[in-house]
Amino acid sequence: MVEGVNRIMQAYQEIKLFPSEDIPCHFLWEKLFQQVHLALVENKYVTSNSKNGSDRIVEYSEYGVSFPQYDTQLNALGCRLRVFASNEKKLKQLDLIRWIDRLQDYCLCTSIEPVPQNIKYARFIRRQFRTNIERMARRRAKRQQETYEQALAYYKGFNDQLTRLPYIFMNSLSGKQRFPLFIQKEMTEAEERGEFSCYGLSKTATVPWF
Repeated sequence: MVEGVNRIMQAYQEIKLFPSEDIPCHFLWEKLFQQVHLALVENKYVTSNSKNGSDRIVEYSEYGVSFPQYDTQLNALGCRLRVFASNEKKLKQLDLIRWIDRLQDYCLCTSIEPVPQNIKYARFIRRQFRTNIERMARRRAKRQQETYEQALAYYKGFNDQLTRLPYIFMNSLSGKQRFPLFIQKEMTEAEERGEFSCYGLSKTATVPWF
């Protein structure tokens, strides 16, 4: 077991985005979260997961993320991101400031802080839709010579859920695919342990909410 996995998240750093009329928040999210994703991939650990009688290699992260301004009614992420780790040492190892250095004119990364006492917990989940609107949009964009965003807007009525969740546009590490990362928030009664993806999201693990 990797040190720090499945422990209570005790330390965090917060990144604040500063959008403007020329540079909106959603554009900054694309740039910021891509860098955070790369940082988590760089610091991932690999394990085997038995499924259907065969072992498959799975990549996990020791870091979880939260969006403290996530607004369920407005379906918005806000302009703040928190990255959590089991301890201060782990966050120093991640070195977020180095990863987002080129965005320093548009965001501020705070110092590492301890997680407060008497808090709530939330789970941030990546949602993928069975109707595969993303693939349909990619095909339409190519066929109709539209941008991916235009094609995605064309299909937004195909799935009501798709219009209700905030998302961040991401580029695959190969650079060949651009896709929306849909993010759903769930509040929980207590902390729950589990594994985080290299996006810092999880179907099972919670992060502090305060």
